[in-house]
Amino acid sequence: MNFDFTPDAQVDLLDIGETIARDNPERAASYVAELLDRTAQIACQPTLYRLRPEWGTAVRSARFGSYLILFEMSEEGVTILRYLHGRRDIGTLMPKEPE
Repeated sequence: MNFDFTPDAQVDLLDIGETIARDNPERAASYVAELLDRTAQIACQPTLYRLRPEWGTAVRSARFGSYLILFEMSEEGVTILRYLHGRRDIGTLMPKEPE
């Protein structure tokens, strides 16, 4: 299955890489590559991951290290919504689904 990124997810990836690169530039590149590998795995079997109805009827999540990968799937493929560190207040970064 194909996957793409929202602008927020693209910024998240850049921020992750830049944050790690401050201490270890080589690890930054390898970590982002591993994160993208995990994203490709998600796209192959997106239904294996937990639904997150608090953020939308089609939103799912997967963990990678300290990060939560939030995504939606459709007939066209998987859209990565965000890559968020577990220490962040994810509830304020993801809009709640209207009741």
